[in-house]
Amino acid sequence: GYAVASDEPANFGIEPPPAAWTPPGPYAVLIPCASRDEKLWPQAQWIAVGQRLQGQGWTPVVLWGNPAEEARAREIAQGCEGRVPPFLSVRDAAGLLGRAQTDAEQQRAREPSHDTPAPAG
Repeated sequence: GYAVASDEPANFGIEPPPAAWTPPGPYAVLIPCASRDEKLWPQAQWIAVGQRLQGQGWTPVVLWGNPAEEARAREIAQGCEGRVPPFLSVRDAAGLLGRAQTDAEQQRAREPSHDTPAPAG
């Protein structure tokens, strides 16, 4: 192993691609998808997470990949004042996720205390 400074986020030198779509302001990404329905987390719990993020000043962004997931994403977003992007390619989703981390790092740098972790997608 190697030592990592505990007060700074890990930096692996990987730059995310440009985001094709982003909401205004800081955001956190929720991915309520699963390969099988029995693996899905209850929507009410996703909504609760989104509401908590919203209460901390983050816009919940709910990703989806097929029509059933889009319907679920819209219901979750409606319950937590979140946003649902248009269909994103894998590259575009990587850009969105990468920018969420960048936004979290920027917000953390502006906060007076580094004791509270910022949400990341």
